[in-house]
Parts: sequence; structure tokens; C-alpha cells
Amino acid sequence: MPAPGMNAAMPTTSRKGLPDPTVGRGPQRAYLVPTTFPHNMHPVWNPNGADVLWTMGLSDCVAVATWHIPTGRRSLTHPNAGDVTAAWASELAMGIDDKTVVIIANGTNQLNPAVFQSGDFARISNAIKQAMRAQNKRNPQFWMYFTPGNPAGVRMDTFVMYANGVYGRIGNTNTDVPARMAFDPPRV
Repeated sequence: MPAPGMNAAMPTTSRKGLPDPTVGRGPQRAYLVPTTFPHNMHPVWNPNGADVLWTMGLSDCVAVATWHIPTGRRSLTHPNAGDVTAAWASELAMGIDDKTVVIIANGTNQLNPAVFQSGDFARISNAIKQAMRAQNKRNPQFWMYFTPGNPAGVRMDTFVMYANGVYGRIGNTNTDVPARMAFDPPRV
């Protein structure tokens, strides 16, 4: 039986095995990932059975999420200004493998996808690749999640990932709890 608020049907899959982003809405328990240093520099892994990991306040910051396709193990980090350290990348690399998808999402101040891809996305994915090499592991898949501008109905400063791998932005609501999602398909 699905968690309250979740669709009864099993999620359909989209490219590369991740659930289709049009199913599985409505978390039961949400966990807000730390947004301030130094607590934000450690990946948060499936805390206390939370149905959803989420963060807010992404401006110069980015969200770095992982989802292990076979097991559904997830993590989320909110590094300030997209700055990551070798220690952070090593800590993340210990928990992922080549069956993991790493999603790097932009914040509100990153308005150009080409600049984001060649800047924060490249810097973070390269740090993870270097840590994976140091641990003699194959690289995960890297996806760039870029939402351009400020679409209606979307809180651009947020990122949320459900237990079934569905991810996106939080819809504009009067609360900071991700009660509903505004799905905006990934643009790679």
C-alpha cells in the first residue's frame, strides 16, 4: 500500500530507470536539509524514513541530490554558492556507485544554462568523479536540472526528492512544507 498522499499505481519509469515525474506526489514526512555552514557540507542520507528530502533558499547555491536506482537510497546536499570540498566529494563517493544518478540543480541566481553547465555543474561533477577515481569506483550518471527564469507556480529556490526518486521544485504555496510539487521536466 502506498504512503498517504502517494498514487496507488506503481510509478512508471522514464529515461534511465527513474520514476516518471508525473506520479507519486504528496509526502507524508518531510526532512528539510540543512542550509547553513558547516551542517550543509554533509550529504543527508534517507533521514528517519522521511518520504521526502527537500531544501529551500537556493540562490547562488545549488542542490546536489543522489538516487541509487536499484535500492532507492537518496541523499541531498545544499552547498553554499555551489562550493564543494574534496572531503565532501569523498564522503558522497563512499555512498554511491555507477548505478547512482547525481542530480545537480540550479538556484535562482543562475539564469543561463550554459554558464551553469560549464560552471557549478562541471565543478561539482568533476569533484565527484575525482573522488570516485580515488576510491577505484566507476562514475555515476550526472544530470543537470535547470529551471530557467521564474516559472509561474514554482518556488525556484527549492529542490525536493521523493522516496521513489521523483524530484523537482516545490509549487508556490503559502507554506514552506512541500505539500505539492510543480514538476518541471529536467533539461539536460
